[in-house]
Amino acid sequence: ETMRLDTGLIIEVWNKGMLWDKLLGLHWLPLRKIQHSNEEGSGKWLTLDSELVINNGEVVGTHIPTEHRILIDARFELPY
Repeated sequence: ETMRLDTGLIIEVWNKGMLWDKLLGLHWLPLRKIQHSNEEGSGKWLTLDSELVINNGEVVGTHIPTEHRILIDARFELPY
């Protein structure tokens, strides 16, 4: 739960290895872009990037695309 919709969610995708893990990519998802619904959606394909964009100590996005993409169905569930 959150009341601060001016922030976002960092989505990280990792490849777990035997000795070390490898970051495949990340994506910044602003909370204001997430819909409010109790129904599953069809999802959205997002490109994973390799670096975070930081402004005044806060994450504001990502850049430098990788070859990886991820299908995300993100939503805020409505109260009953």
